[in-house]
Amino acid sequence: MRPLILFLIAIILIAPVSASSMKLLAVTQTNDGLKGTIALLDMDVKDGAGRIFIDSFPLSKIDTQISTRFAQQMACKQLMVDCSKIDFFYVIRAGSSIIGGPSAGAALAVLTTSILDNFKLREDVAITGTINSGGFIGPVGGVMEKIVVAAKNNISLVLIPSTVDVVNHSNKSVNIYEFAEELGIQVKEVVHLSEAISYFKGEEPVKIDTAIEINPVYGDTMAMLAGSLCNRTNFLLNKFSLNESEKERVNNLTIKADQALANQQVYSAASYCFGANTLISQYYAKRTYGKKELAVVLFKLQLEIRAFWDSLPKYKTLTDLESYTIVVERLHEALELVKEGSDNLKDNKTLIAAGNYGFAVERFHSAESWSQFYGKSDEESEFNLTALKSPCLRKILEAKERVDYLEVYIPLSLLEDISDELKTAVKYSEEESYELCLFKASKAKAQADAILSSMGAGEEGLKPLLKDMLVFIKQNIFEQTQKGHFPIVGYSYYEYSNSLKEDSVVSAYIYAMYALELSNLDMYFPEKNLRQLRIINWPLIQLMILSGLIGILIGIMISKKPKAFLGS
Repeated sequence: MRPLILFLIAIILIAPVSASSMKLLAVTQTNDGLKGTIALLDMDVKDGAGRIFIDSFPLSKIDTQISTRFAQQMACKQLMVDCSKIDFFYVIRAGSSIIGGPSAGAALAVLTTSILDNFKLREDVAITGTINSGGFIGPVGGVMEKIVVAAKNNISLVLIPSTVDVVNHSNKSVNIYEFAEELGIQVKEVVHLSEAISYFKGEEPVKIDTAIEINPVYGDTMAMLAGSLCNRTNFLLNKFSLNESEKERVNNLTIKADQALANQQVYSAASYCFGANTLISQYYAKRTYGKKELAVVLFKLQLEIRAFWDSLPKYKTLTDLESYTIVVERLHEALELVKEGSDNLKDNKTLIAAGNYGFAVERFHSAESWSQFYGKSDEESEFNLTALKSPCLRKILEAKERVDYLEVYIPLSLLEDISDELKTAVKYSEEESYELCLFKASKAKAQADAILSSMGAGEEGLKPLLKDMLVFIKQNIFEQTQKGHFPIVGYSYYEYSNSLKEDSVVSAYIYAMYALELSNLDMYFPEKNLRQLRIINWPLIQLMILSGLIGILIGIMISKKPKAFLGS
């Protein structure tokens, strides 16, 4: 009996509970600028319907709802768990109003993972960073202020995103690592959610650099696309005569295209040939067409574009969806250029209208080339327009949250391009063009993340960030291929980023961000073969076991009570 009692006591003592907490590094706005502060982040899970409840006090300066939902989703994806029947409860308590937004995303994802996977977090570790598509941990502001407050709150290890070593702090250039060491804090960079989780478990993370196995269909089709565009370059050069200055500009692009092909960077070659084709068509249109001729060719081109758009087949798989999106985006841009050209003609801006026409013609040819990717996938998943509405709106909200967060640190005027992209995404959603909405909102979010990442970093500072990003995207694309999906758009941007990194680090970094976002569209759609997780109400079970244990002890005590002697 004694071993049984000891066993039951052990269960009561070691049984896991469905609640956890961690210290959250945050910043608050004061009259003297940003100041680090500690908030307590608690969470609990219960059986439910996939709902998320957030209780934040004092109220955050920026709403944390979107980042909390995204962090929860990334944690469920990391563990391959079906969270549709679990309710999540998050409570944030701070001494003052904190700047929220996406900056707590990584912490939220780590805490959610710990409670779903039932492991204990190290109490002396804290993390700051956004959580992005694919589990990538992105940079945030106020890192130095957070390190200062961490040192005052018994935190010995602070995990930060891949960032520049030297930042501006109190109007001085300060090395983050030396600064932290003087305060008795160890700082480590983490790129992926899995790395952060390892440190919180007290383990060393294993960095993986996996070679991408290029889908043969992608390689063959992309080669056909590049061949089509580059052959067109030769055709146009033979058809139209150019002056020496024009030839030089075109030749510069064709040389880059040849170099890209030699390096097996097929998408990059296609992009350079498209650029060359656009220049040739614009040169020809400007010297050939008058106002009346332009009005005719613009009208005819509009009819051709619409007829081709109407002939596009419906998408069924994720690969078809990506193909459709990139084709329709180009068709939409071509129609916009036609409209601009017509408006310029009305204002007697004939040369500008001719440039619009030349660009529109080549955009249309580019769309035709990309349509070759249709029907090249053997995936089983199917999509319809209604299913894309929710991902479109969620992506808009994710991008908007990042823009709101950036406004704390940089002038609004520097965010105009992203705001325009967001407005376009919203316009597409209102028109029920949810595919284009998802695509545009993804790019807007990527641009916001690129700015957030590069704050305080020049081109030299961006180089190590870009290197880490490309390694991560490479691994991420490999994981996608393991699941049976090759992200054609994401991989194309990844390849293009690689080709740009020597000439333009900034452009390469932006395209790397595009690749990250557009390689992970699958996360917005239902996934098969997810692990079912049952939330166990341990407090209730513990109470029941304790009640049973008390009953056993009482029974033992009664059984050992001396019996009265009864005479005959």
